[in-house]
Amino acid sequence: MKIKSFCKLSLAGLLTGCATPIYLDGVAQKELPSATTFACAEHVDDFGGEGRAPASIFWQSYSSSQELASVIRFYRKQFGADPTQDRPGVYHWSLGDGLRYSVYSLEAGARWLNCGKTAPNSKTVLMISKFSSAKPR
Repeated sequence: MKIKSFCKLSLAGLLTGCATPIYLDGVAQKELPSATTFACAEHVDDFGGEGRAPASIFWQSYSSSQELASVIRFYRKQFGADPTQDRPGVYHWSLGDGLRYSVYSLEAGARWLNCGKTAPNSKTVLMISKFSSAKPR
């Protein structure tokens, strides 16, 4: 009898978990804040030359209807660290291996939304980037 109850409870928990949407970014598969809309993604390659090693950068941007402070709190909790403030309205977390999360006020980060449709109630811009480079020979 206990086994049947356990199975029903586990199945209910599994179905509830599956019904809850979790939106992940496409770079590091980290959770995104709620009220986030995908704007665009780009990939740029530098094949090296003239003393430069080959390198690539991939980035994707999102707009959010949440206030800047709310998005910063969300990532502070997710990463367990305070961001670095580059200038007013611009914050980032460098997570190692070339991965960087940047959070901008709409005014400071609007250029990262130019390749997509900006949600009408946007207040914050999120940019996630991944830089990789081959070691020089």
